[in-house]
Parts: sequence; C-alpha cells; structure tokens
Amino acid sequence: MTQSAALHYIGEQQNITEILDIVEKDSIFYGQTDGGLTLSGGEPLLQKEFAMALLNEAKLRHIHCAIETTGHAPWPNLYAIAASLDYVLYDIKIIDDTLNQKWTGVSNVLILDNLCKLAKIPPNLPLHVRTPIIPGFNDNIESSNAILDFLDTLP
Repeated sequence: MTQSAALHYIGEQQNITEILDIVEKDSIFYGQTDGGLTLSGGEPLLQKEFAMALLNEAKLRHIHCAIETTGHAPWPNLYAIAASLDYVLYDIKIIDDTLNQKWTGVSNVLILDNLCKLAKIPPNLPLHVRTPIIPGFNDNIESSNAILDFLDTLP
C-alpha cells in the first residue's frame, strides 16, 4: 500500500516542562499585556488530562492562562479546566441548531448550555464570546441578532 502525500504532520510532541519553558521566554511581556498561555487549536477540552496538567503547572509558575474553545465537550471537562483559567475565548457560530448541525455536523445545544453554565460559576471568570463571520452561513443580521439576544440572557 502506498502512502498518500496529501496529509502530513507538522509539529512535534513536547512535554509540559518543554512547553512552559517556551512560554516563559516571553514572560517579560506578560506583565504589560496580561499575556501568557492560551490553549487553542482544535478543541483543547478534548484533551482534558493534558490540558489540566499543563494549566496547573502554568499556575504554579504564575503564568496567566486562557483557552480558546467552541465549548463542544462534556461539561465536567470545561468545569474542571475553568478553575485554572484567567480568561476564556468562546466561539458561538450560530444559535439555530438545525443550521449548526448542517454546517458543522454537531448540535450546538451542548455548546450553548456549557456557555450558560460557565457564565454562572464563581468567581465570574472573564468570558469573551466571539463569532467568526462565515459567508453564506451566519453573515446576516438575523444570525447576529439571535446571538446578541442569547448573550443578553447571560449574567
């Protein structure tokens, strides 16, 4: 069997110490910008154990921690990780579940429910909800208004 050249891996495996050593190289800037470590790329909540270990070690090193997430993961994963976060970037693409399923292949019920729960847990973890504008999908006033109406229901 021949191997396709269409897909190939880029990057390298690193352990927690290696990752945080790289993060700390820019620590001089963090005090001025509230910068630090942001877990992103794919869905970091699907790697709960590694994410938790990384965030816990980052906290021991006094590194500001954030996550970029779609929130499409079991609530216990998000809840457990939230305790180690200073900031959350949360993507909401659309409120209409039928359209979300059609375009992304998954329901957004879990995504919206997790956001509601996250917004209510103390000590009021800073949340920044983002909406990527996707032509032909959510680039209309109805979608934007539906998202704003939903966000207005959160504390």
